Amino acid sequence: RLDRSVLAAVAGADGVAKAVADDSVPVSTGDGRPAVGRSWPSAVLTRYELAEGRAPRDASEVVLDGSLAAGGPAPGERVVLRADGTARTYTVSGIARTGHGGDAPPAVFFTEPRLTALAGHPDRIDAIGVVAEPGVPPGALRDAIGAVLPERSGVPGSDRGVRVLTGAERGEAERVDALGGRGDQL
Repeated sequence: RLDRSVLAAVAGADGVAKAVADDSVPVSTGDGRPAVGRSWPSAVLTRYELAEGRAPRDASEVVLDGSLAAGGPAPGERVVLRADGTARTYTVSGIARTGHGGDAPPAVFFTEPRLTALAGHPDRIDAIGVVAEPGVPPGALRDAIGAVLPERSGVPGSDRGVRVLTGAERGEAERVDALGGRGDQL
């Protein structure tokens, strides 16, 4: 995990249009369907687009993946979700759709503060997602981000202990839990 302060440094790197904390937590619906909890700001890193309603405004609201909402709750209605071992009732503020089927689990989007609380490590983040400014080549972006990262010694496989993934490599960061001991991801 990365110290949350690294996010501001990455956001200020040359060529970065936007940098967001990319934490995730396991979530299940009241009927037991598995999903991945993410913060709404991290939706910019995905194919999700808001199809109905609006973004969550406080800890009591969520945006549901359209597949979780099919035939179920609509914006303004309530849904029971289990995260961090506890079932809670949330108000659906919006429905997001991806435009593709895919095999990834559906998402539930929380506010950034709520997701941070559910993740249980408020001073650390799992990964940082970056959107490049138009026309910035991946290699230049990688170098600019690498230049602002803090030194971290003692992590095998990287002189800084943080991997900057671009292009096809980004898929490696989608499954942080599957990365094992390969260092922090950015």
